Amino acid sequence: NQFAEALPQAANDVRARAERTLGWINYTRHPEGTESLAHYRRALDLRPEYVEASVNLGGAYVAARRLDEAVECCSELLLRRPDLAAVHFNLGLAERRQARLVLGARRISVSLGFIFGHRGQSQRGHRQTQNGKASDVPRLPPKALHNSSSSVHQMTESLV
Repeated sequence: NQFAEALPQAANDVRARAERTLGWINYTRHPEGTESLAHYRRALDLRPEYVEASVNLGGAYVAARRLDEAVECCSELLLRRPDLAAVHFNLGLAERRQARLVLGARRISVSLGFIFGHRGQSQRGHRQTQNGKASDVPRLPPKALHNSSSSVHQMTESLV
């Protein structure tokens, strides 16, 4: 029966979304805490391809000042999805905090330039996930790493 086979996967998807939500709640209450990290990792254990949980995990590592883990998490995700602006941003923050200032500033500048655009309007990219719902993770255009504006670069100076 195809429904019996699909049920465990559907249950894992629901549990993974619940773990990501719990991670987000913990992160918003205690950004430097590590409880959110555990929730995001459990979501990824249940559904390894869960892009949104991977993005959140990278950001939570940065907030918790676990910079080596943040760089590793974001770098691995960028190998699969190089168009995600939020991941470039998280990686840039981690690199800035590791004193890799030029590389980090450039990556943050690029990600902000394409999230907010040159007119200050949001340019969030949407894609279809496996369950047919649109993703809310900002995406970079293919040539993003070659085009950034200096005004966006100046905005990033106050972030770190």
